[in-house]
Amino acid sequence: MPTSHSRRSLRVLLALSVVLAVVLSGCYQDPNPTDYGDAAKANFIEGCTEDVDAKGGTTTVVTIQTKSVCECIYELIESPGEGEKGKYPIDWDDLTAYEAKQAAAKAGDLPEPPKNLRKAIEECKPSGPGL
Repeated sequence: MPTSHSRRSLRVLLALSVVLAVVLSGCYQDPNPTDYGDAAKANFIEGCTEDVDAKGGTTTVVTIQTKSVCECIYELIESPGEGEKGKYPIDWDDLTAYEAKQAAAKAGDLPEPPKNLRKAIEECKPSGPGL
């Protein structure tokens, strides 16, 4: 009988492990978006509005663009799998490929933005006196 009890205990432990793995995997949410949506928009706006540089115990935040300009750009390039697309849609994979090139570029040597991104930036840039 000890063998039967051991097998039953092993099965119960295995079942509990599977249930725990399923529950834990359901709680984890990858912070990196895989398509256009709320998380992608938030990340885009954050990266578009400011650059954060942390070195030697000092954090420097440099403003790049206003939030309204960044929101304008995002709305123009947004290209969800389904639904209404922006005026200058950019495929998600093309946008993330450009982002990777930007991240790998040396300071002052940024890659050429996709054509539709350049159009959106041009359309959204502020205009008027002093700008």
